[in-house]
Formats: sequence, C-alpha cells, structure tokens
Amino acid sequence: MKYLEAGDHADIFVPHAYEEHIADLGEVRLNYAVAGEPGLPALLLIPAQTESWWGYERAIPLLAGHFQVYASTCAVRTIDLDSRSLHTRQLRQ
Repeated sequence: MKYLEAGDHADIFVPHAYEEHIADLGEVRLNYAVAGEPGLPALLLIPAQTESWWGYERAIPLLAGHFQVYASTCAVRTIDLDSRSLHTRQLRQ
C-alpha cells in the first residue's frame, strides 16, 4: 500500500511545532507527537473521529510541564472494498 508521505509533498505540507512520529500498526499507521519529560506521568490525548493531534498543538506546551504528553491522530481503519464486494456476492448466492 502506498502512503501519502509529507516528504513527498513538501508543497502542501504544513510544519508544526512538534515532530510527528508514525507508529505502523499493520493495518493502520498512527501519527502522533510527544512532548514533556519521560519521567513525568503519561497523558494520552485522543482527538475526535477524523481529527488530528494538530488540534492539541496549543494545549501541548501547557500540559508538557506536568506530563509526558502523547497526542495521537484518530485511527480510521480502511475497508478493503474488493473483499467486501466478494463477501456480499457470496451472501447473495
């Protein structure tokens, strides 16, 4: 599967205050940012569906003095349309 990479599209990429990391979980790739010291309690910020960690960008520095902040992008699972179509045809037979 080909992914849209920021480096491949520098003309549309918007820089952010925090480095973006990617966790490849197999079926999805989860984008996230980390701020704060590793010894502090962890705080996971999870945005609403279809949102990004970018929505927390202004809050992260306020929280990073008290927590190690992990701000993630909502993971949306993609559907394999070919498999779904095949499964639907099998059910109709």
